[in-house]
Amino acid sequence: MMNFMLAPGTDIPSEKAKHLHLRTIIDPDLTKWAKQGEPRMLAKQHGLSLVAQNFVHPKTGKVEEYTQFTKSPGFTIVPVTTDGELIIVRQYKQAVDDFVYEFPAGLMKADEATTTHATTELLEETGCRPTRVLRLTERMIELAPRKSPSGYHLFIALGCQLIKEQDLEEDEDAIQVLVASTAEVAAMIIRGEFRSTESVTAFLLAQLHGHFNR
Repeated sequence: MMNFMLAPGTDIPSEKAKHLHLRTIIDPDLTKWAKQGEPRMLAKQHGLSLVAQNFVHPKTGKVEEYTQFTKSPGFTIVPVTTDGELIIVRQYKQAVDDFVYEFPAGLMKADEATTTHATTELLEETGCRPTRVLRLTERMIELAPRKSPSGYHLFIALGCQLIKEQDLEEDEDAIQVLVASTAEVAAMIIRGEFRSTESVTAFLLAQLHGHFNR
């Protein structure tokens, strides 16, 4: 069995080196679809926008309309305590009408995804402060590339310690904060109890980087 785990402390592969080991087994002529006209706003509310954009099919020349949604960039952060356990949260999510386990997350207040902002949100949501925050990917991970250009920046926070109480906004929903082992979180993912795509992706990336084996 091949081992895909990066050695602990390994940097994210550079642009020059990251494709060196790819082998093409099917090699069609890949052509970008040309945009036709300007996007048309269909709806905009609560920070979400629904737009329609025409594209020209590169093979048929047919104009096809695609509907896309956009939102502010978000972030998800994997907090690791000084004992190597993971901090997770549980909160009601309206779209699924259920309580969901996930890692702390939020929206970026600026275009640049800074570790400082993620650390501040982590402290407010959980009362925990890390000693170090690292990016898990070089760039944002898109939610659904065919349907949305929006996505999340993924971080890991190491050396987290509880230093204060939660500091939530007055109108912010209650957030339960829990501590779990990496094995427990992995089991929750397999059982379908850890349901946030961004949180599952962040967990797997942290594992690939070897952060859970130090």
